[in-house]
Amino acid sequence: DTELFYPIDAPLPLKSIVLGAGWGENGSSISSWAQLFASYGFIAATLDYNDAENDSHYQRGEAMLDLIETIKQENYRITSPVYNKVDTLKFAAGGYSISGGSAINAGLLDSMQVLDAIISFNPTVIFEDCDVCAEIDSEYCICLVPELLEQQVVPALIISGENEALELPSYEGMLGIDIYNNHPQFTNKLLYEIQNGGHGSE
Repeated sequence: DTELFYPIDAPLPLKSIVLGAGWGENGSSISSWAQLFASYGFIAATLDYNDAENDSHYQRGEAMLDLIETIKQENYRITSPVYNKVDTLKFAAGGYSISGGSAINAGLLDSMQVLDAIISFNPTVIFEDCDVCAEIDSEYCICLVPELLEQQVVPALIISGENEALELPSYEGMLGIDIYNNHPQFTNKLLYEIQNGGHGSE
């Protein structure tokens, strides 16, 4: 399921952003951000995953790209509230925590090059790769794989809390500052670190 927010009287066409919630949450938990984006002239869509607890970062990234395609199609559906209002060339993906990392995955999966920006609130990035991650996590084969992030070229804003690693020691090396540092230098990237902030400081 998804919920779509859009401005009534903003200049057309409208750029869009899709937003995913944290682990175990549905789209309504991030709807305040969607409403904020809509108030600034964006179409903003929240996303309910098939399995909010067990879907991987990869699956969530795919879902974000699928939702972008749906918004594109809404531009051509005559009965849609955003009929003929969508800028079909300008899209962003974002989210909180696991979805912040999933937006990064969406950038890696974006073979059609539909994404123009990523906004990650307190992201975690986990790659499931038993060839690369087994030495770090032999049970689940999860880790941050710097070589994969080196392929991420979509401009990214990463918002993180200064104390996240203290709050989430099991995610050390897979949080916002790590994601930022492992993005290639040629990717436009910005880190906004909240002083004394924790994982919920978005």
